[in-house]
Amino acid sequence: MEKRENPAPQGSLRNLRSLRSLRSLEPCAPALNTLNPLSSLNPLKARATKACHSPYEEDFERWCEECVMITDKLSGRGVPFRLNAAQRRVARIMEGQRRAGKPVRIIMLKARQWGGSTLVQAYMAWHQLVRAKGRNALICAHVKDAAAMIRATYTQLIGCYPEFLKEGDDPSLWKLKPYQQTQGTLWLPAREARLSITSANNPDGLRGASFHLAHLSEAAFWGDGDPRAASSIVRTVCGTVPSAPETVIVIESTANGPDNWFAAEWRRAVAGKSDKLPVFVPWHEIEIYRTPLTPEQRAALPKQLDDYELRLMAEGVSAEALAWYHAKRREYSSHTEMMAEFPSTAEEAFACSVKSPFGDFTERCGHAEKRVIEGRCRLFVASIGERFILASFGLEKGCITALEQFAAPDAAELMKKAAEELRKNPGAELVIAEAPKPGETRHGRWCVRYARRLGLPLCYAAEEPLLTLTDETLGEMIDVQRHLLAQGMIADTLPEAAELYRRFDPAAPYRHTEVAARMAASVILENELTGNAPDPADFF
Repeated sequence: MEKRENPAPQGSLRNLRSLRSLRSLEPCAPALNTLNPLSSLNPLKARATKACHSPYEEDFERWCEECVMITDKLSGRGVPFRLNAAQRRVARIMEGQRRAGKPVRIIMLKARQWGGSTLVQAYMAWHQLVRAKGRNALICAHVKDAAAMIRATYTQLIGCYPEFLKEGDDPSLWKLKPYQQTQGTLWLPAREARLSITSANNPDGLRGASFHLAHLSEAAFWGDGDPRAASSIVRTVCGTVPSAPETVIVIESTANGPDNWFAAEWRRAVAGKSDKLPVFVPWHEIEIYRTPLTPEQRAALPKQLDDYELRLMAEGVSAEALAWYHAKRREYSSHTEMMAEFPSTAEEAFACSVKSPFGDFTERCGHAEKRVIEGRCRLFVASIGERFILASFGLEKGCITALEQFAAPDAAELMKKAAEELRKNPGAELVIAEAPKPGETRHGRWCVRYARRLGLPLCYAAEEPLLTLTDETLGEMIDVQRHLLAQGMIADTLPEAAELYRRFDPAAPYRHTEVAARMAASVILENELTGNAPDPADFF
């Protein structure tokens, strides 16, 4: 029996036979190149290696299974990288762009634990190890530690790469080395390829560099969520990759609320205004989220599900997936928390991923019956943010009660509605609360001038009756609202009030006009509940 010096991994025996069949080929004299580390490459082996690579040049999925080893999360052991259903779908989307002669451009919103980052790493490695030499790759992660983890994945891939696919007789050519004594860039001599690894905190060192492949990881957290800072980082990174066929840019992240660069770019991609194709993987597409069912359990399942889960069933989600989801929800104190970890839609992922300061208290928001507000209203709040809302509040049974609210298209209509409602409610007063969006026109002071001109009853008529939600005032307003919620002193006629509190993002209060109105009312009316006179200077 013939001894095999470099046995192929399982699934690659046909490639090993191809290598043996080439032993009869006559070697071709290589051209000397003293600058090329591969100039001493055995030409026979080069031709054999090329033949072994050829089945993989247009078959990424097969290459992953037969040539890539990854660490199994459950056992911790190395296993062949067999793509799961979600990975196959995303891989085929990327390959569809490449085969059409287009640059691969993807923005990917991730659920958790399905291997999206691993897939992108393998795809870029396939370009470098199989598709062509001289392909340079860039990995830019949220923080250094995350970048280091991605680097470890790549290092494992190279370390476990099948020997029969490695060109050259020098094993050192297949070891990642620092590139020209740099810390953040590695060099794989055998493929004349660079791998640069950096964090979003320090991308400036990339200026002037050139790459063919780029993986931008957890981009929703770049720049601490500041859209302008993140946009600058992305421009720096993506500017290193030309817009040409056989180039790749994948921007992926879990959601971090709706107000950051990643969320805005996702919306652009969905609207068809971006060069990137939006890809979202819902939890129910991930194969590990299944519970096996007997026929009896399957028949009884619909009676156990709530309206949300029944809607998913009607949309085609399997019974096994829904059984897993229904049981998993027991681990979370609210459905919103569950949806943040395991979103069914992209909209759900963005809306539920906000870390609200009211999360522990929202269930204590009392429900008040909706009735006419005349005679019950103590305070109107003209709330100005992304929208214009006039909200009314009363003091009932020891609670600050949110009564009715009215939407307006602009500041002028908002103040007209305020004047109309104040005429119906003698004794009520008006406060104007503004949560300004950075870089946009403010309307609060104009509203104050309008109210004074009409003689509307303003809170703090002797002072500035404008509460501006800034970094200085927002913290106190949140603390007041949390305290009142904890004491059961907040009631609301809106059925979805608790959900509004859960979704409140303190980094972007202008997106939450209703909650801003409620916090402003609490700051004013809390003193009437306790009998303490307010000090306007506290708020200005």
